[in-house]
Amino acid sequence: MAGSSKQKKQMAVTMAMYFAEKGYLPSPRDFSLDENRPKEIKIPTIKKIFGSWSIMELSLIHISEPTRLLSMALAG
Repeated sequence: MAGSSKQKKQMAVTMAMYFAEKGYLPSPRDFSLDENRPKEIKIPTIKKIFGSWSIMELSLIHISEPTRLLSMALAG
């Protein structure tokens, strides 16, 4: 069952900050084993809200793309 838009956005922001600090997108297994991951977010929660790890990754790309394009435009 997919979560609400508000849940997805909140989790996506938290995960985006985590991935930005890591500098890469870890696998679900590496995420589960990481002691510095957001403790309130677990793989089953990601699957419940997004449907899968891959969809969560695509959601993060979708959210971050306008920001990346804007920063490129401002830099150029």
